[in-house]
Amino acid sequence: MLAGAALASQATPVFAASSSYDADAIVVGHGLAGLVATAELAAAGRKVLLLDQEPEASLGGQAFWSFGGLFLVDSDEQRLMGIKDSHDLAWQDWLGTAGFDRGIDDPSGGSTSASTARSCCPA
Repeated sequence: MLAGAALASQATPVFAASSSYDADAIVVGHGLAGLVATAELAAAGRKVLLLDQEPEASLGGQAFWSFGGLFLVDSDEQRLMGIKDSHDLAWQDWLGTAGFDRGIDDPSGGSTSASTARSCCPA
């Protein structure tokens, strides 16, 4: 909360492309880590350019989409509660619920669908 307040008080948001921008630092990604980095730099008096592919309405990166939830696999808590879990099961659950809106980048230059993501990006 304090980092957000610091950022808000020292930042001038610009959500449109510009041909030129002078900055001391560039932060890529407006997820939680990017916002904290931006807030710390702004608090130190630096002029920061924060870039992200998502629109202003999605500020927060993956935390915006996950509603702040955590994704844990085969944790102590799960084992204590008798919940059987594994990386393979978690991967299958994630592929089934991730709601991909674009293909997963393929190192060969193309993209792949969620159904072939397992071979591209092993857990």
